[in-house]
Amino acid sequence: MLTPATAAETERSVLEGPLRRRLARVAAADGGALPRLEPSPGAPTPLIGRVADEDPLCRAEEAAARESPAGLLRALGALALLADSRRVALAVRDDYRDLLVTLRQLAADTRIEIVSVPARYPRDNDSLRCDVAAALDRLPSAYEGAPVFDALVLRDVATALDGAQQPDRLVSVVGAVSRPVTRALPLGCSIEDAVAAAGGIAAGVSAVAWVAYENGLLGGLRRDADDVVDLATRSLVILPATHPRVREDAVPLADRVRQAAAACLQCQVCREGCPVWLTRGGLQPHLLTRQLARGFAGADAPLPPDEEASALASLTCIGCGSCTLRCPSNVDPARLVRATAAQLRDSGAVVERPLPLAPRVERADRLLSLARLRQLYQPFSDAEGRHAIDPRPFTPSLVALPLRDPRGEARPALVVRGDELRRGEPVTRQTPSAVALFAPRAGVVEAIDPDRGLLLRCR
Repeated sequence: MLTPATAAETERSVLEGPLRRRLARVAAADGGALPRLEPSPGAPTPLIGRVADEDPLCRAEEAAARESPAGLLRALGALALLADSRRVALAVRDDYRDLLVTLRQLAADTRIEIVSVPARYPRDNDSLRCDVAAALDRLPSAYEGAPVFDALVLRDVATALDGAQQPDRLVSVVGAVSRPVTRALPLGCSIEDAVAAAGGIAAGVSAVAWVAYENGLLGGLRRDADDVVDLATRSLVILPATHPRVREDAVPLADRVRQAAAACLQCQVCREGCPVWLTRGGLQPHLLTRQLARGFAGADAPLPPDEEASALASLTCIGCGSCTLRCPSNVDPARLVRATAAQLRDSGAVVERPLPLAPRVERADRLLSLARLRQLYQPFSDAEGRHAIDPRPFTPSLVALPLRDPRGEARPALVVRGDELRRGEPVTRQTPSAVALFAPRAGVVEAIDPDRGLLLRCR
């Protein structure tokens, strides 16, 4: 564990090289989503770690923390050292009670504050900053812009400190599967193989779709079993084709707009649960629903300034789907907000800077309880009780490693078809704009395709 005493004895240069290389690798593979860690020229920047799974059936962050709680704290302390941060908090979901006790005992002699946050959905980084501020009786502005690192990233950092290979991703595979489980899956593992790691599709279920929880937020329905696990994937919820969520997603957008025109009550229930509205203001799903319903998409007349501003606010949506989960009229405002945002992006609109965090945020009673969110996945509500954390690595039949990073930059291959690779062997060349990738399993290169990526047949 990195205590103040040992941190003072640690040369920054010893940590900085491997740590920055690992963070650069994770950030590049994940679309550059990780914050920069630079010492602040003014007041020290606060730093937040998190162990707070959002999906009620997901246990990936919990599994990472239980795997090595001391390593988690050591990684957070190392990041604080790089950022020259004097204020460090680790936010832990309040129903992880025994984990909270363990982490508080381990952090007793460190500068890391262990903070209990409510088990609610959604929890984007702004929401987490506000919850940490409330728990420590501080203003949200005290944590404005604070970097947030979840337990899975901290696990990667701890691995970098030890000089070990990048670990497999911890992913929860739940829903219509035989054995709901959190398993260690390699990058590039297909959804089909991920389902096999959970015992396969449950008996009596045929066609399925799946929902990805990425970076703690509810994603959209997917149906391509060849899609793969990436660094953002936290949970895969497998749904049968008869599930209401799957049926509703198949409704054409035009029909959804007509339904909104007839059914939207303008009750503002969607807005009162929107994390963007609660923490920064601006995004009001009910107004966007009304605009679309009366022909915003094809209207010739310009919008009034206030309605134009509310339309532009759709670009700040974080995609959590909370508005749709709350809507009493089954309107699906989340889909309408996405449609508005897509149209604005196509026209070149951007949001250059978000509004500052609200001075005070009373959020806990407005968030969805995880029990309410769990109802979305009936008849699989009993999966939580059967859900196991399995630390054993899973070897799929095939992994697909992307030859382009999320920015579209090419990763030149170092191997050719037929090459036999050992685990950890480099398969792409590092360039100024694209980090190298390594074989997550031993195997044979089956194909190299710019679109599908590098296909490795595992042994």
